[in-house]
Amino acid sequence: MVFFAAGTSVLGVGYFWVAFIVASVLGQVNVPFLSKFVRDTAKRGKTRGVNFEEDDDTSKTKRILLNVPHAWFTHFYVVGTTWNAYTLLRCIQSKRNSIGVFSFAKAVLGDSSGELLASVLFQFHVTRRLMESLFVKVNKKKAQMHAIGYVLGLLYYVCATLSLKSSNEEKGERKADFFFASLLFFYANWKQYECHVLLRNARLQTDRRDQYAQIDSGLFSLVACPHYFFECVLYFSLCVILRFSKSSALMFLAVCGNLSVEAKNHLIWYRRRIKGFPRHRKAMVPYLY
Repeated sequence: MVFFAAGTSVLGVGYFWVAFIVASVLGQVNVPFLSKFVRDTAKRGKTRGVNFEEDDDTSKTKRILLNVPHAWFTHFYVVGTTWNAYTLLRCIQSKRNSIGVFSFAKAVLGDSSGELLASVLFQFHVTRRLMESLFVKVNKKKAQMHAIGYVLGLLYYVCATLSLKSSNEEKGERKADFFFASLLFFYANWKQYECHVLLRNARLQTDRRDQYAQIDSGLFSLVACPHYFFECVLYFSLCVILRFSKSSALMFLAVCGNLSVEAKNHLIWYRRRIKGFPRHRKAMVPYLY
């Protein structure tokens, strides 16, 4: 089942993810200029201002040109929610006899490719993240993100929807793996939401919005960024639904790579800024990374 916009190049989306993966690898190693550039581009919010120490006019101009408000992160979910909803509506339009709630649900579960189910689940995810950005997240007024990172973020959510495609034409009953993957997907979303609430509370516990209280509950006791870990888990569940198609697998690797760079930035920030931050805590994956 294909319900993507006409003229869209899936191959081009694949190239986008490959570039993302390569950039993530560069961010983890030490290649002159390139590695520092990737790590700097990935920084946002509290980690973004660490190296801004110059006060001359040149550096101020540089800040204005290279940065946008971190609050613009919400734009990613506006794009993701709108674009994914558009593809779903196109699909429903092409299946006029499945517009009803029950008949549509039957069509979702009956689509052995998993594309329709993956798109529905992704719609839930980006809508949930949009609501969190509007009503849960607490942004520092002067928090910034890299302008290139902002543009890439917008492209990311366009490409994500276009990557929810299965390359496997196999037919057959898939209720068992659909159930398992959907359960894992909703579990990861719930745990990620809990992490974001804990982060909000940690910010609100301090007198200043540029400070954080240390979080020791949940998976925060093992890693600095458990919300990134659960992001990877939910994308993995989409891969299961899509039978690890080339586009979904590349997207999953790109997500893991990108978040690993940002998680490392956060871990360094926490160790420098929070006195007594546990040295045993990893960046994103418990006990491993």
